[in-house]
Amino acid sequence: MPLADNPFKGSLQRGFLEDARLEATLAECRKLLLTVFAERGLGPSEATRARVEAERDIETLERWVRRAVTAPTEEEALASS
Repeated sequence: MPLADNPFKGSLQRGFLEDARLEATLAECRKLLLTVFAERGLGPSEATRARVEAERDIETLERWVRRAVTAPTEEEALASS
């Protein structure tokens, strides 16, 4: 079956686009978080950088960004809950 006639082609393309958007959003959140830490003089340490780069949950990254604005340390910004 030619690719043009494949009924899954549209879903695959949508899936790739959704994945690409998610990856771009994750990358922007990570960049913002690391920038906030740096601008506030809070590091980031290599351990913090590795933890931020490994995080795949957008809600967690967004929560960390909000906390990083006022947290006294990077550890507190990344604390659970």
